[in-house]
Amino acid sequence: MPAERDLLFTNARVLTMERLRPRAGAVLVRDGRIAWVGGTDEATPGPRAELVDCRGGILLPGFIDAHCHLFAYAASLAAVDVSPRAVRSISELRTALRRRAAGTPEGRLIVGAGYDEFSLAERRHPTRVDLDEAAPNHPVKVLHQSLHACVLNSVALRLAGFGVDAEEPPGAIIERDLDTGEPTGLLFNMNEWVTERLGPSLAEDAFETAIAGASQGLLSMGITTIHDATAGNGPGEWEAFRRLARRGRLAVRCTAMMDARRLGELTAQGLASGTGGERLRLGAAKIVLDETEGWMRPSLEEATELALAAQRAGWPVALHAVTAVTVDAAAEVLLRLRAANPENALRHRVEHCSVCPPAQLEKLRRARATVVANPAFLYYSGERYRATVPPEEQAWLCPLRSFHDAGLALAAGSDAPVALPDVLTGLYAAATRRSERGTAFNPVEALPVAQASEMYTHSAACAGGEAADKGTLAPGKYADMVLLDRDPASVSLEELRDIKVEMTVLGGHVVWRRES
Repeated sequence: MPAERDLLFTNARVLTMERLRPRAGAVLVRDGRIAWVGGTDEATPGPRAELVDCRGGILLPGFIDAHCHLFAYAASLAAVDVSPRAVRSISELRTALRRRAAGTPEGRLIVGAGYDEFSLAERRHPTRVDLDEAAPNHPVKVLHQSLHACVLNSVALRLAGFGVDAEEPPGAIIERDLDTGEPTGLLFNMNEWVTERLGPSLAEDAFETAIAGASQGLLSMGITTIHDATAGNGPGEWEAFRRLARRGRLAVRCTAMMDARRLGELTAQGLASGTGGERLRLGAAKIVLDETEGWMRPSLEEATELALAAQRAGWPVALHAVTAVTVDAAAEVLLRLRAANPENALRHRVEHCSVCPPAQLEKLRRARATVVANPAFLYYSGERYRATVPPEEQAWLCPLRSFHDAGLALAAGSDAPVALPDVLTGLYAAATRRSERGTAFNPVEALPVAQASEMYTHSAACAGGEAADKGTLAPGKYADMVLLDRDPASVSLEELRDIKVEMTVLGGHVVWRRES
């Protein structure tokens, strides 16, 4: 089989994200990897080299979304859009569901995705009564923007077995009418249970089509690698990822986290962190620390036991922690991991770290944690934070500058579908600390754009244990690149959201171009 042609990406302003040579003019690609980076006049491509004219654009390493949920994101794109971008009231939400029901056979599940009660005129969650008015003859499930709540109509509640006598699963809440005890339709931390009982929202062929569409959407945003952080992932989900990759549906590179509670199943099948190849591999063991009911689940001792077992088996740990209480617990777990094996080189992570006061920041520093933050939450969910986060905690909300100044490794993810996987919006939020409505959140915690860009490139690659292959433009690394029409560090902050992705390159192949 003949070798691939050399490709010379020329006439570019190359931002390598490398310390020693941060800027260049051209990149030479050979066999899917970067062979050389330098000045346009210094390149020595082979005789059959193909020139790719970047037309003066800004060439960076391909963006890495270090925390998202691919299957849920793909399903959300196929669902009825009830996000703040599409509906502003419960009446409009009902109208959107009614339209979908009109073209859906009776009895088939209808799913809506992305509602936010703070963006609805009524400032409340919808109920089963609201959904019954829209689609009385279909089971209906509407997912909250956070994915930690959903609403079912009466048909869906009945099919799922959530009646007046139903008991909550551990860590979950069924909201009930105070007079009758009947479920209102609003469920917290029960989406997996609902899916088990109602079945998936998409048939396999439709699901694969949705994954392909989601992958192309990610490429259009310059994203070449994702870290899938879905808490329940196990052997079945890993096989689904492999099937999608084999069939060409998974068009981006993916590092998949697995549920720490399921490592025994994975080990029995010969699977370990790092299993896989260039396009798909296993990453960290995920542990969710939650305090929905007023206490933490799992307990600190249970979380420590899970984390120690993962570390002994060679898995880095990713701890989901949102509140100050759970961030403190995550830091304590990481300190215990370090004490158990001070020489261990695994890169353990704390996901979200949404509220982090100084005491917890100091513990994270001592634990040498990698923090994977979600800057775009400030933009998309700013009004929710203003309304729900206690005033005394708002100073510690997503404290990016403090993370950076404490010397923590700091990466970023979208948490899609919770927020759109738009890196440029994430950069804007990190650099301005402003919500979609212009509300500012503690601007002293903003990061310069150049540092914010590292969260989606070099630091994200480090968070995934992939810095040898990704995150900067240097010889030997994958030729994963994104071409922008402007330099994010050179435009005004308000122009960041207007920057366009012109081209995305994966393994030296141009996999997406913006149409002129």
